Amino acid sequence: MVEPEVQITLSSENTDPEQQVAIKSKRRQLRARITRSIKRIREFIEQNNHNKTRFDKEMAELRRDFESAREFHTQLYDFADESQLPTMDKWENDLTNDVYSIEEETEHYLSTISLPEASQTSQIQSTSQNMQSMQTPTEPEIEPETIPVSSIENNPANEISEAPQVSPISVESGQNTINTNLSSPTTPCPFDAWIDDLVEFKETVLPKSSQSVSVADALYKLEASKDIPTIKLPKFSGNALFYADFIGRFKIHIHDKPHLTDDMRMIQLKMHVTGDAERAISGLGSKGVMYATALKILKEQFGQPSTIARSLVNQLTKGDKIQRNDRRALRELSIDLVNCVATMHQVKYFADVNASDNLRKIVMRLPDYLIQKWKSVVIDIREKQRPPTVEDISTFLRKQVKAEFDPDFGDMSLKPPKYDPRKAKQEKDTELTQHKGTSIRKP
Repeated sequence: MVEPEVQITLSSENTDPEQQVAIKSKRRQLRARITRSIKRIREFIEQNNHNKTRFDKEMAELRRDFESAREFHTQLYDFADESQLPTMDKWENDLTNDVYSIEEETEHYLSTISLPEASQTSQIQSTSQNMQSMQTPTEPEIEPETIPVSSIENNPANEISEAPQVSPISVESGQNTINTNLSSPTTPCPFDAWIDDLVEFKETVLPKSSQSVSVADALYKLEASKDIPTIKLPKFSGNALFYADFIGRFKIHIHDKPHLTDDMRMIQLKMHVTGDAERAISGLGSKGVMYATALKILKEQFGQPSTIARSLVNQLTKGDKIQRNDRRALRELSIDLVNCVATMHQVKYFADVNASDNLRKIVMRLPDYLIQKWKSVVIDIREKQRPPTVEDISTFLRKQVKAEFDPDFGDMSLKPPKYDPRKAKQEKDTELTQHKGTSIRKP
């Protein structure tokens, strides 16, 4: 179902309505193509199509259109008023949900196609193992090949007594195969996808480890942990720039601890939020039954990919232009770019940051001599049939910073010419003379 087009009113600062109409037209066409692709993929699933190549081709085309549509949608933010931002955010979220939903459906369907084959193979292997154990009831050290098959046919009693053991083993093996495939999907998930899996108003149940730990190993780990300094979690104030870091640390040090209850997790969560984040969950109380709800609220309000991307773009584009010999400012920008790329890889969202206007604003902050070098790098990138990205700028700037801070030659720079007071006075006198001569000249 095609989403209704977002109505955008030109603000007083924008003077090019034709560009806005062209962008909206391209975005509308891409949205329609995405809708048709989703419909075709669902038809393949309903028809029980087993052609994986066809699914891969459709999904690749869908992802390309998805990224292009979000890039055009990002450009429309320059034409929108403040009152229209929620509507535009909703359009983008609806588009993202549609694409992510069909990706999940496709991954699940393709996994179910390969599961029966794996299950049959597992059952055959399990049955053969049981048959071998039936062939060697008294001498397990003897190789199965040394026992003739006729001995099994001549002993039907063994077949009847051992038959009930074959079915449970094969079924258990099939279940293990299914769980292994489902627990390691090929498509990477965002870093905070585990929050979506939590069930509200229910106690959190962590998956149990399949590996048994001996008492000696447990005591060794306990003794080794005493040498680790106490880790203090940072507090989260609601700044989207620090959401990924906070949620990642909270999961490791609080959520994944099996001995903690949701009551204790909820108390720890409220102890480590301040500002807007504290205000968002202040009315939920401290009971563990609201733990999942609190995490989902924090993700909804401060962890949306578009919100994080917009905060990163502002951090990278709103600074002053870096002067030629300002090595420290260049290093600070490089660090911000590295952090931006790392965060976007966790969020799995690059559309806003990789918009061409944002990339231009980032590059314009560089010294002029680096801008010229970047132009040469862009030529090499485009010859590889792909557009430049923020990751390319980050890699380029890291090399430049590495050169600027080289231990032997990093401090060598072009110094400005020395100030000559005589020459400056002569130039000033010349300008005054020219100015007087121009002022007394009659028309």
